[in-house]
Amino acid sequence: MYLNTGDASQGSSGDIAASVGAATLGTGGAITMTSGEAKSTGFDGGDIVFTAGASSDAYGGAVKVTSGFSHAASSGNVEVATAAAGAVGVSGDVLIDTGMSTIGSSGKLAMNTGKATQGNSGGAYMATGETFYGFSGNVELVTGTARFGQAGDINLAVGSSDTGSGGQVSVTAGDTTMAGAEGGAVSISGGNNINTGLNGGAGGAIRLTGGDALGTDTLTDVGGNIIVTAGSATTAEGGHLMFSSGASLKASSGRVEFNTGAAVDAAGNTGDMVYDTGAATSGISGSQIYRTGAVTNGISGGITLETGAATTGQTGSVLIASGLSSTDKSGAVILRAGNPEKGSIIHMGPSVPGLATDILMQVGVDDLNDGGDLLMGAGIATAAGFSGGDVRLTGGTGSSADTSNGGSGGDVFISGGEGKGHGSEDVGGDLVFAAGRTYGGKGGNVVMESGKSTMSGSGDMTVGTVDAGALGSSGSMYLNTGDAIEGDGGAIKIAAGASPRGNGGDVSVTAGASTGSSSGVDTGGDITVQGGSSNKGHGGKMSFTSGESLEANSGDFNIETAMGGFYGISGSMEVSTGKSVTGVSGSVTVSTGEVTQGNVSSFYGHSGGMILNTGDAYNSHVGNMDVYTGVSTNGRAGNMTFSVGSGDVGIGGAVTMVAGNSNDGEGGDFAISAGASLSSTGGAVVMTSGYSTGASSGGVAISTPNAGAVGFSGDVTIDTGASTVGDTGM
Repeated sequence: MYLNTGDASQGSSGDIAASVGAATLGTGGAITMTSGEAKSTGFDGGDIVFTAGASSDAYGGAVKVTSGFSHAASSGNVEVATAAAGAVGVSGDVLIDTGMSTIGSSGKLAMNTGKATQGNSGGAYMATGETFYGFSGNVELVTGTARFGQAGDINLAVGSSDTGSGGQVSVTAGDTTMAGAEGGAVSISGGNNINTGLNGGAGGAIRLTGGDALGTDTLTDVGGNIIVTAGSATTAEGGHLMFSSGASLKASSGRVEFNTGAAVDAAGNTGDMVYDTGAATSGISGSQIYRTGAVTNGISGGITLETGAATTGQTGSVLIASGLSSTDKSGAVILRAGNPEKGSIIHMGPSVPGLATDILMQVGVDDLNDGGDLLMGAGIATAAGFSGGDVRLTGGTGSSADTSNGGSGGDVFISGGEGKGHGSEDVGGDLVFAAGRTYGGKGGNVVMESGKSTMSGSGDMTVGTVDAGALGSSGSMYLNTGDAIEGDGGAIKIAAGASPRGNGGDVSVTAGASTGSSSGVDTGGDITVQGGSSNKGHGGKMSFTSGESLEANSGDFNIETAMGGFYGISGSMEVSTGKSVTGVSGSVTVSTGEVTQGNVSSFYGHSGGMILNTGDAYNSHVGNMDVYTGVSTNGRAGNMTFSVGSGDVGIGGAVTMVAGNSNDGEGGDFAISAGASLSSTGGAVVMTSGYSTGASSGGVAISTPNAGAVGFSGDVTIDTGASTVGDTGM
């Protein structure tokens, strides 16, 4: 059946209108168009084709399908659907295409729901059908390829809201219930630039931007968040969150930057940047690893942790800390350099050259246990022939060479911890210096020396204990070397410095003074110098020697006790050798040094004199002088010899023994007595003058001096003693 209007040469051709009449009380009549059914096998059903009229140089005719209007209720639907498929066929496609264009643009495909004055505007839905055994259909939004122009954009945008929150955009991949399968992925990729020329262009970017907030409330009117969360899991690991910049075949790979926005207002703060791994109940919480990429021949990238600069305010701190544990140890904080053979170091210095900063290393406060230790150790060497690393603490250099006040070097303070408790057991921390141990060679040395000066004196060295508190004693000081099993015990040497032009340095050893008021208790400290003992060999020798001089006098040697107080006496002085069990006790020799002829032929000296006397007394007696040998129990008594040395030139030296004078009482007696004996002859008294080989021998004179003005001169009496059995002496 054909329904046509005639052609028109100059005017418009006629219309064909098919309409159903209006119904006053019932439903409006429908128009139904159905193509013919194919009854035979292998033939298609008839098509229904709507084609608008063509035009030579104007617009072609439109095809419009509009549902019916309603004055009071909803307008009618417009449904375009293919019929259900048979048992083994496929349901028909629904295709909506705009026509091709040679020069102009192809037609637009617009799908819009109508506006709503008071109600909601209609939704727009595009969904593929469900399936029981196969794959559900894809939904693809693809703009066409532009050969010489720019491909069209795809924009997904939600309209503005005047009363509620802005509408959301949700992109969700499909779930799956199949064992071993994965949920659908969401992939967002920037466009590739496949031009391989010299300036081919960049790849497309991916931008995720939260919504702006233009309100003025400083607490609630915040910008929209960007939340990226990997998927959770019931029993296995949760999904990973990975950020990777793009690789490059010939140049650098892209950067990965995380920045918080700037604070435009002067009083505002920039946002924090927080990197946290999730909490764990009984397992291990996730680690954080910041590591730059490895290189083959180049330099690996650095890692910088730095707070922002401040113009007039204070810069922020940098805190690197391990987590707190309530019941166990806290984790370590490790700073480790790379390969030490290639010069890798850990350097802690100022961020701006020329402006020094303090470096504070301190263990935190502990309210329940002992304070944490601060351990610093140099590196261990495991290869043969290499030494362990050094530990050096050096004060800062005052590097200015100004002649008036260039600046001093920095001090190095090492102090034990303060004990603020008031109990007797609350002691201060020890300060221990111990050199390194060894198994084969000598142990390490301990060297403490003051600083050197090019133009002035070297620095002093003070080793001492501090003053005691109100009730305690000041600390003792011990200087000792270690014991030896087979070798010699270590020596202790105290030597003052020499000087080519000035005086040599003094060595002073002074015991502590006592300022107390009790004469029996508050005594000055003792000085005890003792040689080392020995089980089978000789005990250690003790030598005190004054300093020698090449051209002048050698140093004096003074041993004296200090002056006594107002009511006391000066201290005694005792020089004695030790006792002996079966051998001979040691001798005591007091002598002045001998004189030898020097390099100058005209110089002849004499040996030093020796003076042995007791001190003068005022309003009291002068002390006695006793010179005697010891008593012998089963042997003979020791001899006592007074002898003057011989001389090659001049007269022999005299021996003069004079008793003491007195201005008021009698002069002192001079008594010479030989030793008594219980069973043998008593000792003889022999007085003999000196002999001479070529001249006269010396005389012997026994006389009393002249008497005073009213006295008598003294008698001279020579008697032999009485005898009980034998003859008396002649």
